[in-house]
Order: sequence, then C-alpha cells, then structure tokens
Amino acid sequence: MGNWGKSPVSAWQRRRHSANNESAGAALHRRALSASRPGFLGLSPYHWVVIAAGWAGWGFDVFDAVLFNFVAPDCIPALLHLTPGSRAAHEASVFWTGAITSMLLLGWALGGVLFGWVADRIGRKRALIATITLYATGTALCALVSNIGQLIACRLLASLGIGGEWGIGAALVAESVPEERRVEAGVIMQTGSPLGVVLAGAVNYQIAGVWLAADPRDSWRYVFLAGLLPVVVALGVRLFLRESAHWTASDARTRPSTPRELFGPRMRAATLSGVFAAVIAVLAWWACNAFIPLLGRTLAAEDAASAGLLPAAARQLAASWQAHASNAFNLGGLLGAFAAAPLAKRLGRRPMFIAYFLFSALALFATF
Repeated sequence: MGNWGKSPVSAWQRRRHSANNESAGAALHRRALSASRPGFLGLSPYHWVVIAAGWAGWGFDVFDAVLFNFVAPDCIPALLHLTPGSRAAHEASVFWTGAITSMLLLGWALGGVLFGWVADRIGRKRALIATITLYATGTALCALVSNIGQLIACRLLASLGIGGEWGIGAALVAESVPEERRVEAGVIMQTGSPLGVVLAGAVNYQIAGVWLAADPRDSWRYVFLAGLLPVVVALGVRLFLRESAHWTASDARTRPSTPRELFGPRMRAATLSGVFAAVIAVLAWWACNAFIPLLGRTLAAEDAASAGLLPAAARQLAASWQAHASNAFNLGGLLGAFAAAPLAKRLGRRPMFIAYFLFSALALFATF
C-alpha cells in the first residue's frame, strides 16, 4: 500500500525534472561562453569585458601594492620624526621598506587563501568587488596614519584584498573564456601588473615630484590617497559583469573545495611544483620592485648633491629617477608577458617557465 498511490508517470516526471536541473547549469555555462559572436582571438565582446575587468583589477592591485615603495623614503622619516636625507632616515627607510613589504606578502598569501574560500561561497563577482574595495580602502587609509604601527595595520588590511583579488580575478577570467583561449586571456591579464607599477611611478612623480615637491613631509599622504582609484573598477564589475556561469553551474556553493584537496594524491605534485615556482618568482619580483624606487632615489640624491640642486629640484629629480628605474624593469616584464603566449604554445608551458627563470637569473646577476 505504501507505493500504491505513486504514479509511474509522476516518477518519470520527477526523474526528468532532476535531469533537467542537473543539465541546466551546464547549458547556462555553454550559453554564456557562446552568447555573442566571436571577435578578435575568437573571443566575444563579453569575454573582453571579463578580461578587461580582470586586467584592471590586477593592474590596480599591483598599483596599490607598490605605492608604499615609492613613498617610503619620505613616509618613513616623517613617521619616525627623522631629518629627511639624513643617514638615519636612509637606514630606517631601507629597513622598513623590507619589513613592511615582507608583511604585505604574508598578508597577500593569507588573503589569497581566505578569499578563495569566500569566493567559493558567495561567488566570484561579489568576492572580486569585496577584495578590490578592501585593498583600495586599506591603501587610502595609509594617508591618515601618524605612526609606523598604524601604517603596518593599514598595509596588512590592504594586503588581504591584494592577495584575494588576483586569485579571484584569474578564476573569473579562466571560467569565462573558452578553454582554448585561456593562455591568451591569462597573458593579457598579466600585462596589468607591469603597467600598474608604471602607473604608480607616474602618480608618485606627478604628486611628490611636481605638485608637492616642496612638501616632502605630507606629499606621500596624497600619493596614498590615489589608492582609491580601484574603486572605479569595483563599480564597473558591479555594473557590467555577470556571475561566473561555471561557479553557478557547479556545486562549489554547497560543497566548497578545501586546501586539503590540493595536497591529495591527485593534486599533490602539481600543487607543490606550482607553489615552488610561484614563490621563487614572487620573491624575485618583489626583491626588485620593492627596492628599485629606493635605489633610484639614492642614486638621484648623489647626483643632485654633486650638481648642487636646490631641495625642490632634487626631490623632482629623485621622483623622476624612481620612475625611470622602475619603468625599465617593468617594461621588460611587459615584453615578457606578451611573449609568454607564443612561447608557451611553441615550447610548452614547462620549458617556457624554465627559460624565463634562467634568463631572469642571468639578468639579475648582470644588473646587480
């Protein structure tokens, strides 16, 4: 009697409804990938919107990350009440540049893990907006600090968003574009990094080297305020981006992935090798970008002293040398990013990484 009232037709309808639900997400994903007519590189207009959002988010991510390194020679002495240009000011700037940059990287790693978990639960779009807003706010708050402790707290706040944004933006791009175009999309997105550093150097030069060259005690505060610019990107994401169809179709919301899965038998080798390569690349990149502005500033000060320049002119020269030195390094990064796609297709991704690491090691040895 328990099954007497259940119609075979009703059972068939329930099975059909369940099958339709299971395939609906996959169908949504396919429609999102092919909704618009393909254009340049076989990508639709919406694909380019997603890539542009990821590119801008990552570019401003790095922009906010390195602003401190450009203003440290003015910021650190001001917060420690040291005489600008003194030996004590220079030594403090070198120490705190390294220390605060190291703290930024630790927060970056934590933010990547934390917001990866968040993105699996609330979606890529909302998590991307949250991370961009977080790092923009944390950077802008640096303009209001009155001591080193407050500066560290604000940089750590920004670092959580900086670390989270990259992973989420990359995931959103990878999940939105056709699989055969992910290399090209990733390369285009990566060009945002060197351009973000170039923009940071330009902003620092214009504010600290031109507009407020006579006020080194406070010019750095206005440079940090420029860190609010990424909020425009967050607004664009809010208005123009849809949620990742892949995330919507998957079970990530009900069964989020865990870090333990990365170290399971199937993923362990790829995870460890990827982490090792990424750590080496990030450490080398930051070892250069963290101290190149300071090195350029030091060399400019020596040149200004030998030329007998007035203080305002010396500061403008210093900001100019900071920008030029940083731009030279990041121009190479931009060219390397553009070369990555054809080299990866021609040589394979692993040989390409090996070649890049070897060339970078030789270049660093020759430079320093």
